[in-house]
Amino acid sequence: RVLTTIHCWTVVMLLVYLPFGKFFHIFQRAAQMGAALYIEEKEHGKPALCIRCHQPFTSQMQKEDVKRILRDIGFQFQSNGHELSMQDLCPLCRRHMLMTTQNRRLHGKFDIEHNYK
Repeated sequence: RVLTTIHCWTVVMLLVYLPFGKFFHIFQRAAQMGAALYIEEKEHGKPALCIRCHQPFTSQMQKEDVKRILRDIGFQFQSNGHELSMQDLCPLCRRHMLMTTQNRRLHGKFDIEHNYK
């Protein structure tokens, strides 16, 4: 019983230490390599253009990967069976769409121009 308790505490301490210690670099290195791939693709690959403002905001590969992963885990950002989704908009256009939707749902009470003059 004593050895089992010592073993349990050792495992717990290792798991608590893991994110803050050098051992975590084993897992972190794979994420760094994946990020470098996306950075390289953004710099030299095909850019993803926003469907609203037509400005590049990321790589086409990263945008399609995000759309696929979100769809695989159950998030549905497409509307009415369209192929287009929120990931086809740049961050600025997403914020604009969110503000416009909030203003519409609140019947004009979210109008920034009106409230802050």
